[in-house]
Amino acid sequence: MKFTVDTSDPEMLEILGEVKKQMADLSRSVQNLQTAVADLAARIGDLTGPLQQELNTVRAALQDERDAFASYRQAEDQEDVQQNQALQDAQSRVDEALDNAQQAAGRIDDSVAQLNTLATNQ
Repeated sequence: MKFTVDTSDPEMLEILGEVKKQMADLSRSVQNLQTAVADLAARIGDLTGPLQQELNTVRAALQDERDAFASYRQAEDQEDVQQNQALQDAQSRVDEALDNAQQAAGRIDDSVAQLNTLATNQ
């Protein structure tokens, strides 16, 4: 859209001057706002940068703890397996010893019975 201004009209020139002044003020305000926003972004970066670094450090430490716990659990599980195997081996040895003792007791009973038979026959 194009329009013409009568530059011979002093009132129109005054209005035009005022509009130009307000446009210049608006342009400066926009520039100031842009600078303030850029400064704010930089300040936020300055403030949150160390926090982000600390957060990353905490996250890494947490992951290390999780990994260590997983390793611990695996070692505990392996230890449980070994202890269970040792208990089963001990139980097997006890069962075998009981079987041997029962067999020996049976042989002793047989021997006593034979001796009783011999003693009775004499």
